[in-house]
Amino acid sequence: MTIGIEINRGGNNKITGGSINVKDPDGKAIVVNDSFGNEVKDVEIILESSLEKFREIRNIVSNIQDNSINPRTSNTYKDDVLSKLPSLTQSKNEIEVNQISISLISLLSSWITIKTELAIILEPSIQALTVILGG
Repeated sequence: MTIGIEINRGGNNKITGGSINVKDPDGKAIVVNDSFGNEVKDVEIILESSLEKFREIRNIVSNIQDNSINPRTSNTYKDDVLSKLPSLTQSKNEIEVNQISISLISLLSSWITIKTELAIILEPSIQALTVILGG
């Protein structure tokens, strides 16, 4: 397992600016053990495993042959999901990523409610987004 930055003990460490690209699926960007008063600011963290998961979700959804309409938008569920996925990789704000993930989970769940036969195809995507949320 790779670790981008690890702080053991002490305190008042400041990590400011830059980016950490974690390619190892089990890797961690920042690990803090027995430390206090630390500050992490303006650090971009790129989790390659999450990016790969987003690509998988996009491919899965792209291959679904269904034109069920989302009554909230009048678009197909497929189009709505595909239009939201790029914003996950472009966002640099954790709160925004969480909001988009929740919105995607809701869309996928609604789609499954309308087309129950898609549950086996879409459920792994819902689980992956839940993991990203930390649940």
